[in-house]
Amino acid sequence: MEKIWEFTKIPNYYENDIERVYYKEHKVDGIVIDPDKTQQMYTFTISDTNDAILFSEGYICIDVKILNNDEDNVTLVNTGNLFSRAALHIGGHTVEEIMKPSLVHYIHSLGNFTNDYISFVATNMFIFKDTVDSADREPFTFVGNHGDTEKMPSLIKKMKLNDKHNKGFDQRYNLTKNSKLNKIIIPLNQMFGFFNDFRKLMTGTEVKFEFMRNEFSSNMLYTDVLNKNYNVSIPKITMWLPHVRLNPEASSKYLKFLESNVNLEIGWTAPILRECGPYKDDSGTISVKFAAEDIISIFVIPQYI
Repeated sequence: MEKIWEFTKIPNYYENDIERVYYKEHKVDGIVIDPDKTQQMYTFTISDTNDAILFSEGYICIDVKILNNDEDNVTLVNTGNLFSRAALHIGGHTVEEIMKPSLVHYIHSLGNFTNDYISFVATNMFIFKDTVDSADREPFTFVGNHGDTEKMPSLIKKMKLNDKHNKGFDQRYNLTKNSKLNKIIIPLNQMFGFFNDFRKLMTGTEVKFEFMRNEFSSNMLYTDVLNKNYNVSIPKITMWLPHVRLNPEASSKYLKFLESNVNLEIGWTAPILRECGPYKDDSGTISVKFAAEDIISIFVIPQYI
């Protein structure tokens, strides 16, 4: 079995060490209003330091709707573009900060457009690929003129496929028209590279997430309607995380590891498209140090190796 990290003193845990996995809903800490920019900051502080949590399989769930849109030709852009910034903090240290996170996970998703991905993960993230750059929802168009009393066979001959028809826009429109409430579910490993690269259980330290709402509703919407302002409402936002319970033998190994007074330094390099906090050097590596009392224990999950 391949190790995730080559640390000689770190105990590795395997699938048969897991007694139970259950998802727990974590509510937002609160909404912080910036009086200068009227942006909203949603924060989640995960303080369950005694629990082992598989953050890489967690989700952020957002309820969203367009206000006062009736049946106007307007809908959300792919992913909703709800946030202008997202940040991940572990043990009080900034591990990853992303500008335009919706763009990051949208680009990431483009390389995963298998049929299963499209029918489940992508649609949950409110991704319906635009087929053309337009807000045209008509699949067919007519060639030439036609009269009100013209017979059907004649009309059919004049019909052709509309090359300006945007199938993705049409699909999103039908989900959001008349202020319908939608739930956008974004896997944390689609947004944060740390959780995409390191799929492991974490325990023993506080983890905090920050999501800055996009300042302008116009950045979240796609429309050809002129001179009308629409508002985007986010009535609810929560985070769902899988908590893992180890069997007594595995838990005993972990307790012995804590008592060994080992210090770890966890290094991670942010990839392209992600803007991170200040670096100590030009390598792009961020190091987070943990003492024995707030150690992160490493677990190997076979299906992720």
